[in-house]
Amino acid sequence: MKTNPQIHSARFLTAGLLAASLAVLAFNGCSRPEQSNAKALSSRMESNLSKLRADYSDAKASASRKAAMEELKKSEADYKTKVSALGDATEATWDSAKQNAIASWDRLQAAYYKARAD
Repeated sequence: MKTNPQIHSARFLTAGLLAASLAVLAFNGCSRPEQSNAKALSSRMESNLSKLRADYSDAKASASRKAAMEELKKSEADYKTKVSALGDATEATWDSAKQNAIASWDRLQAAYYKARAD
């Protein structure tokens, strides 16, 4: 399957912004601008997910599309769990929690693009 260069670039840009936001949070605590940036990224993804779900019809979907939508649902739940864990992270567990959130964000984006493509 060929990848659209624009989608590929958008993935890395968004993942990079998330990683940068999390890195800033690690060094500066949870200041309002950094929280806003992370929330803005999550809000943008939530908006994209809402649009995708609005256009989705389970009755008309192929088996691969249904599977992609199920994976998207699981990826979204996992991402929300990982972001929530960041709030409970200590200095000792921050790096691990941050890496888990970044990996989960990457999976969520991949699931979103797959669901959108099917």
